[in-house]
Amino acid sequence: MVMQQVRVAFYTLKPGTVDEVIRRAEADLVLRFRNEIGFVAYGLIKTGDDALISLSIWDLVEQATAAVQIAGAWEQESLGTMIDAVEIHIGSLEFFWALVAIGR
Repeated sequence: MVMQQVRVAFYTLKPGTVDEVIRRAEADLVLRFRNEIGFVAYGLIKTGDDALISLSIWDLVEQATAAVQIAGAWEQESLGTMIDAVEIHIGSLEFFWALVAIGR
C-alpha cells in the first residue's frame, strides 16, 4: 500500500503579520498547489500570535518534495521579510481520520 505524503512547515513570523500571511496563503498558495499533479489537501494551523503550521498532502513523496520548492518560491515572491524562520518536514501519512468535511 502506497502512503500519501505530507509536507509540514513550521513558520515563525514577524510580529503582527500572521493574519496577512494566512490571507495571502489562502488567496494564492492554495491555488498554486491545486494546479499540481498529486495534490490532495492544504491547510494552515495558527499556533500563536506569530506562528503557523502549513500542512499539505500529496500522493507521492516526489510531489511533496516539489511542494517545498513551490512554497519556497511563493514565500519569496509574496511574503518577503514576513518570515523569521521556517522548518520543513516531509513524511508518510500513516493515518488520518475525519468524520465530517474539514475547513471552509
